[in-house]
Amino acid sequence: MAAGHGAVFAVTLFDEGYDAGFLCSAVNACYCEAHGYELYPIVLTRHEMELLCGERHFAWAKVVVLTELLSPGRFVGGGGAAGVLADRLPAVVRDRAAASEWVVWFDADLMVINHGMPLMSFLCDSGKDMVLGEDMADLDWLNTGLVACRVSSAWCQTLWPRVWAEGDPSFHRGEFWDQSALCYCLSAWKEFAPTVIGGQRTGTPASEQPWFSWQGGTKCRETEHILVLSAGAIQTNNPLYAQFAFHAAGMKDKVRCCRHVAGSGAILDLAVSERAAAMCVDIDREGYGPLFQELRGAEGLACPWGWPSCVRAVWPGERPIPQVRGVWDGVLPVLVGAAAPRGLSLAALGRGGAGAPGERKVEVRDRSPFFADDPAPARWPFGFSACV
Repeated sequence: MAAGHGAVFAVTLFDEGYDAGFLCSAVNACYCEAHGYELYPIVLTRHEMELLCGERHFAWAKVVVLTELLSPGRFVGGGGAAGVLADRLPAVVRDRAAASEWVVWFDADLMVINHGMPLMSFLCDSGKDMVLGEDMADLDWLNTGLVACRVSSAWCQTLWPRVWAEGDPSFHRGEFWDQSALCYCLSAWKEFAPTVIGGQRTGTPASEQPWFSWQGGTKCRETEHILVLSAGAIQTNNPLYAQFAFHAAGMKDKVRCCRHVAGSGAILDLAVSERAAAMCVDIDREGYGPLFQELRGAEGLACPWGWPSCVRAVWPGERPIPQVRGVWDGVLPVLVGAAAPRGLSLAALGRGGAGAPGERKVEVRDRSPFFADDPAPARWPFGFSACV
């Protein structure tokens, strides 16, 4: 087991008929074992889910479980939640969570696909109480598919019971459930001022700087208590752009999607161990069945979305840009060879946060022709801003 035991206690929950949950948690168990974290999957019957959540959508089970793990003595949930939790989340498990530095929630349709990147690379230097990602669509400012809560944080200890009690009742069964309720509460508490909650505009004027990184906003945003990472950096529903986790949110056939991602070689550094299998099989032997054997078949496969090998077409009259070492004269374009600044990496740029080189918003003027044999336009046909 890798170093890091006790730093992260990860938890996920789903009902026994949710096949994507078994597959994703099997993948996440392999990830957690590789880094010395614990993953505790909770598999319930549909009746137990109803007891846990009461009249609310099953997505609210997240709020019930996080309250139980982070807020000893506080109780939320349906009328039968106490009995379900006593059986499925025994005291010895709650004690292990309490002894960890972070409790991390994985949605049942989320799988980590970069097994070489430790969660602590997001968490250890954040200085915040909670770390999560932006939403992949402009429906909520946050996405709760992956949420990391600092166990010692008094703010986190009161957060989830308050979300249960104070979230707008329209989100009890209406989209996007606990996620929209969290954004609603954070807005009401002045943690941030979102322009949209639950797919509905709030009336808050949009700022000059967009919130979403995929609309030109920064890749790392902070509030008083929260670190918000870009969708690509932490979790997104497009596996081509997922730098850490693939979240099958919005997918019509989640099982098929997740099976393709898991079986095609898209999971970087996948290693299946007996200890990883034991995390899950000890919970539900029948449900996990042959999944870990199937995952062993994907070990070592090359990622299907690697960079394509192709020959670039050239323009008529194109001249190569020379590479120089030294001082640029500021007249003709050149490529200046220089050592990379210390600490500069694509991973650091993607994550942002402490130690990252920072970002600059620059105007991009595209003067390239649409086709290789077209003449270059006399003026730039369009421009846009990008963060680099």
